[in-house]
Amino acid sequence: MIYIPYKMLRDEVLKAEDQPWIVNQILHNCSDAIGFIDLYLKRNPECVQECFLKYYSKVSVDSQAILYEKCRVSVDNEEFEKRCMQMYCIERQSDVCLDVIRCSRSPRMMFKIVGKCFLEGINRLPDQDLFFTRCVVMALRSHTIEADDMSLLIKGVNKHFIDGRRKYYEHGAIVASVLMDSADFKIAAMEEAQKMLDDLPEHILCKYKCDFMNPNDVFCNYTRVENDVNEIRLLWKPRYLQDAIRIISEEKYRDKIEASFRCFRDLVQSATERVIQNRCKEALDVLICYDGCEEYKIDAISSLFERSFDYLVQDGLNSLFEAKTCLRHKLLLAFTFKRLVETGTYVNAKYLHENIKFMLSRADNVPNVLANVMWDAVFQGMRRIGKSPENHNGSARMCLNPI
Repeated sequence: MIYIPYKMLRDEVLKAEDQPWIVNQILHNCSDAIGFIDLYLKRNPECVQECFLKYYSKVSVDSQAILYEKCRVSVDNEEFEKRCMQMYCIERQSDVCLDVIRCSRSPRMMFKIVGKCFLEGINRLPDQDLFFTRCVVMALRSHTIEADDMSLLIKGVNKHFIDGRRKYYEHGAIVASVLMDSADFKIAAMEEAQKMLDDLPEHILCKYKCDFMNPNDVFCNYTRVENDVNEIRLLWKPRYLQDAIRIISEEKYRDKIEASFRCFRDLVQSATERVIQNRCKEALDVLICYDGCEEYKIDAISSLFERSFDYLVQDGLNSLFEAKTCLRHKLLLAFTFKRLVETGTYVNAKYLHENIKFMLSRADNVPNVLANVMWDAVFQGMRRIGKSPENHNGSARMCLNPI
């Protein structure tokens, strides 16, 4: 990339501002496209052009933050997340911020920002404070908060409770309830928050008595906030295979785990060869050991074997016939191999057919339910080999002794 003097770039940007319909042409002819985009967006942050998006990974952090609204591709950079939070949470109060929070890889920094916004929310309009409440709820539902980061939120809850205005009290109650539901450890501040909910100060109820016809009904906005969060969380999906492996192994968030299983085949297909080689065995172990999402599990394991057959197949076959492997795990492997024999490549199907048949003929005390699945895989392999053009006589005569 050739960099050109600032004055020349500025002249190009001024021309683009005067004639926005030729921005694409100017960008195409500009010898410093990155510099042009950075300067243009610095002067016109609201005027994002579609032609800028293909340079997303190369422009400055400030430009990436501006383009994020259109691109929605997160950057693993704390400065990028901080700039996005500043722009979409503090300055614009845009729902784009909720997506930034959900995808954040720097949760401590993010909790500090949303905690400070929530703390200062009582000095803003009720709708603005509600927006910061939604941000806090999204953060708590998407990430694990550390005890050290909770004090700022507790301070914000306290300020909302003693403010005396109904709307702000409700927002404080929402955050307090989500905090107590999200935290998996006991700290004194949580007990204080619980006390605030259970034992409302009398002066708060009396100050605006007309607004507190039903003092117990303090969660009228709670459903709205939760629905907003749930709607966005349903759209969540892992970006990389490594993310899916981590989410499933942590066993914390059921909705994220289910999304990871649903997307697993696509993530396997898009993973690099290096990731497959280094993480396939870990991924197989995580998938097999997780208790749940059975409707997605065979498809996920099958996709992993299809992509990394050479790395996994021998270990998988050994586990299938090892005494120390539990029956549930053996059945998962057996059903996976049966599917691969039916739908995988011919070479892989033939390899599995021959090895399962060979090992079955020498195995003792195979449980009937497992033997039935494996013999079914053997018969499916016979049909497939018989139909293959590589087997001209189509007979594939084999003597099988059922267990």
